[in-house]
Amino acid sequence: GDPRGRAGRAPLSHSGTRRRIKELGAWETVASASRPYEFCESSKATYKDLIYVVGGFLCDFNRVTDKIQMLNTTSGVWKTVAYLPATAAKTHHGAAVSRDGTWLYLVSGQLGPGCTLGTAESWAVRFVGRRQTKKAVW
Repeated sequence: GDPRGRAGRAPLSHSGTRRRIKELGAWETVASASRPYEFCESSKATYKDLIYVVGGFLCDFNRVTDKIQMLNTTSGVWKTVAYLPATAAKTHHGAAVSRDGTWLYLVSGQLGPGCTLGTAESWAVRFVGRRQTKKAVW
């Protein structure tokens, strides 16, 4: 093999300050008056104090959801903020939020339940409105 690794390319390097976690505290339950929709094998993305959960299987693994849910970690409130387009992947996708928090990106994934076909399509949705009351426009 190539001593430089990564198929002949130079090894990855880190240019920022490295922080080492020496010890973790105890895990805590996130209590919320609202509960998220059941989901497994969904994508997650974060922006500041918000966590987005995109699509996924219902926990019986026979059905999928098109919901995009958001947890506000400051208030502890879950809510559904948008729905995926009918032709977008529902599971096994990658998700990311833009640096300014205005776009949610969805990349590739599987279209439906079971071992359905994958897709190479990518999707983006722009959030409009104030941060706490975001709505999606597809």
